[in-house]
Amino acid sequence: MKIQLLTLIGAAFGLNLPEIPDLPDLVGFVENWVHGNFTAQTVEEPQVFLPTIAQIRAMTDQERSQRFHWFVCLFFGVFFGVTIVGTVIMVVGAELKALGSNLGHAHPLSKGAQLRLVMLSFGGTVSLSLAATLWSLQTGRLSKSLGLVWEVYLLLFCCAGASLLIQAVLAVAWLKAGDRFDATAFAMASFSSMAPFLSDQFDTLKDVIFGGLCLQSPHLFMNIVGVLSWSYLLAFHAWFFFLSATQAARDVPGANCFNELATNHLSVLLIAPKVQGEWSGSCWERLILPTIYKQVTKCKRHHLLIENVPQAFMSVLFLLVEGGSFFVAALNLVVPGVQIALTFLLFEPVRAAAIPALGKSFNRALYNGNAIAAKALWHEAELTDDRQLFKLILPYLNVFVEKMNCCRFMSRALEDLEHLSDQDLETLHRIAAVFAAEVVCDFGGRNMGTSGAKVLAEALQTSGTRHLNLENNDIGDEGGEALGASLKTNDSLHKLFLQANTIGDSGAQALADGLKRNSSLQCLVLEQNSIGARGGEALAESLESNDTLLQLTLRGNSIGSRGAQAIGQSLAWNCCLLVLDLHGCGVGDSGAEAVARGLWDNRSFFGCKLSTLFLGRNGIGDHGAKALAESLGWKCDLRELYLQANSIGDRGAEAVARSLRSKGRCLQKLDLEGNSITDRGAQAVAISLTRNRNLQWLKLCDNNIGDVGAEALVRDSRTLQELCLKNNSIGERGAKAMARWLPSNKGLTHLRVNGYLRDTFGTWPQALEAAARKIVWED
Repeated sequence: MKIQLLTLIGAAFGLNLPEIPDLPDLVGFVENWVHGNFTAQTVEEPQVFLPTIAQIRAMTDQERSQRFHWFVCLFFGVFFGVTIVGTVIMVVGAELKALGSNLGHAHPLSKGAQLRLVMLSFGGTVSLSLAATLWSLQTGRLSKSLGLVWEVYLLLFCCAGASLLIQAVLAVAWLKAGDRFDATAFAMASFSSMAPFLSDQFDTLKDVIFGGLCLQSPHLFMNIVGVLSWSYLLAFHAWFFFLSATQAARDVPGANCFNELATNHLSVLLIAPKVQGEWSGSCWERLILPTIYKQVTKCKRHHLLIENVPQAFMSVLFLLVEGGSFFVAALNLVVPGVQIALTFLLFEPVRAAAIPALGKSFNRALYNGNAIAAKALWHEAELTDDRQLFKLILPYLNVFVEKMNCCRFMSRALEDLEHLSDQDLETLHRIAAVFAAEVVCDFGGRNMGTSGAKVLAEALQTSGTRHLNLENNDIGDEGGEALGASLKTNDSLHKLFLQANTIGDSGAQALADGLKRNSSLQCLVLEQNSIGARGGEALAESLESNDTLLQLTLRGNSIGSRGAQAIGQSLAWNCCLLVLDLHGCGVGDSGAEAVARGLWDNRSFFGCKLSTLFLGRNGIGDHGAKALAESLGWKCDLRELYLQANSIGDRGAEAVARSLRSKGRCLQKLDLEGNSITDRGAQAVAISLTRNRNLQWLKLCDNNIGDVGAEALVRDSRTLQELCLKNNSIGERGAKAMARWLPSNKGLTHLRVNGYLRDTFGTWPQALEAAARKIVWED
């Protein structure tokens, strides 16, 4: 901001020099050239600087024309001067750095850093625009025909150029030694940031001036419209910033518009260095087409629509109330309308022509690990669902192909890109989506193997992908180790599905090491792998320090009682895990008791947050069930407990029932299927339901419950919504007893029983038909 103010002062001083040499009349030369006259001519400086609107109106047409010609020449001079200086900084600076410096920015700017810098740049642009507009309004220099006087426009133009030169210095400072920029890179970036109608800075200035014109009106209504215009300008930019900070889904209006802001405000700072061996084409393909493409993307269209539709409505009100205004009619209605129309008409043909340039840009983003730029290019070109377009870009992605070859993945298919099979193309397309930070990427059952997992692990080091499914891909321990290493640097992945991948102890240990340093992963699924006690212990150790993981699934592994004991101990320190799945892990009584101790003995400040615990098929007996039941209390928020296919029996059921009566008031779902429970255990559970008001779902199928237990459960479960009693020893007496109590049980909506009882229920009188609708027959 200080540099921009110094630039203003310097420019003001320059405009008031006593003698300024005559400048070549560029506008006059073009006019002569159109008429076949190639005579060069000069234009003298204006006699009056910073004139008021009254002074401009008093000028002759020739004097006004001369002012216009002189300032156009000066604008071009400033632009070319900034371009030359910036190019020298970036080209020469990179060469000098390659000779004598090892300093550099190892990674591209993060999303947070970009957000802060764009907000700073936008704040500076708005502040200077408001200052210039309000000063012009106060001094009688605000015009309905041109907005501001040329001198003020020039000062703001110089500020924009100064900010680009600062970015050039920073870009060289952060450049890795040995990397270089294109010679034309600064010129293209400065053109997109300084050219009228193309940059957000110009659009911001235009909207601020419109608000000033409304405030200049003698009508109170127009004054209110002016304030609304300024408020809307700030509001929709704040919306773009908010969507970027929250990483909103791409179908939210304006979700990708921050990328448009970043490429305008940080156009030089975001320039990617050259990549060795990349495609190089003609000037039309390298420079002109990419510039046109940026102005017709859907992201640009959404930006234009969000910004200009409300402003156009307010502009129509201004024209109706205030009368004609060239500035308002042209800049707020005609030009935006043409721009929006062109985005609809030209997007697809320009995109098709710009495929080599898009491939080059994507290739550079991959080379520099810039997932933000890769994601922006991916979404702007609509590559998410277009595999054929990706196939056209693929030959230009030499960095992408080299990564595949380094990991020895799909080597044969990559030898001839023109003859890729549909399946190979789809796999490559999905991998590229991970590099482009696509939110959800599914590779389930695609035979990725160890080499494919290594490619994805490399992508995850910089990717913004949130959900990655690698189910059933046989990645093995090596793949698990690669993914574990990537978790140490990844800060965006939320869910990782690795079930059925033959991952053993070493792979689990690597994933556990990654979890210790990871701060984003919330769900890790390792179901049906080959993880043993050592892997279980390593994962347990990671739970003591990790504070983001919400779900850990180890179902179908062989961690045994030793691994379960380690996990139980870790629960004493963990305060964030919500779901723990140890179904079929050989936990046994000792493991169950250790888990119970961890739940009860939690020493974290917030207490244990575990809400769902799966312990089915673990050989747990009544001792383990008793320990788990006793752990339910004020320190434990367990909502769902699954103990199916164990051996807890009546004694275990009675222990659980006692807990439901006194301590386990939070429990909402309880699964005791297949546990050899008889009427005795069922009656104990039924009695507890008379005092427990939270349990809503109870599964007691595949037990030995008879008529007495079934009757007690239906009679006493006043708040229970679903009760499953199929595959028990219920006879006609029990069915009639349940029929007798069902009408008065208002809470129960689903009673699941075997189909062989259908005939007994069919003998009910008509008064019980309503109750019969609650029955779900299970054959």
